[in-house]
Amino acid sequence: MIIYYNNRELSRSLDINLARWKRWTREFLPPDPLGGLQSGYARQFSMREAFWVALGGHLVGFLKFSIHQVKTILADLEPWLEKSGYFQWNTKSIEGNCIEEKNRAKYCIYLRSVLLKDAVSDKFYYAIYQCPSLGTPASDLTLNLSQTEQIVFINTPVKIQKSFMDSPFLVLLCIGQFRRFFLKRLHPRK
Repeated sequence: MIIYYNNRELSRSLDINLARWKRWTREFLPPDPLGGLQSGYARQFSMREAFWVALGGHLVGFLKFSIHQVKTILADLEPWLEKSGYFQWNTKSIEGNCIEEKNRAKYCIYLRSVLLKDAVSDKFYYAIYQCPSLGTPASDLTLNLSQTEQIVFINTPVKIQKSFMDSPFLVLLCIGQFRRFFLKRLHPRK
């Protein structure tokens, strides 16, 4: 059964100001085909759309990227998120002890801004890897570049892969933990 959500439900469940949620929705999703300002229809969100807006909002509100940067980041990461199952919502595997779901919860993404001659651009390099355990302190979340076969690089030239961490312009996105937070807030266990 497919479940749809409205703005108010999502705003309340995720503890995000309703006006802010609606603004993020306008920024990160295409216009609602059924709705308009005076159509009489409230926008309905699939789980994927809700996750997409929440992730974009997290990048803007918590990690302090601009809207333009977040649109770039989301477009770059969407194929990997799709392939890795971040848009699959099987409630039995989420609530149970599914190994795939546990592994998915461990992934982290390092985002590195690309340096131009004298400035940082709105283009990014990405290094995606699996943290050893969920209880790892943030200080231990360093990227072990000697194990490059376990790291997925996106938009990252080979010459930069070896020195990926040698930049002051790195941001860590714990995508697995964010997804787990999102699912717990939307569907708390009874």
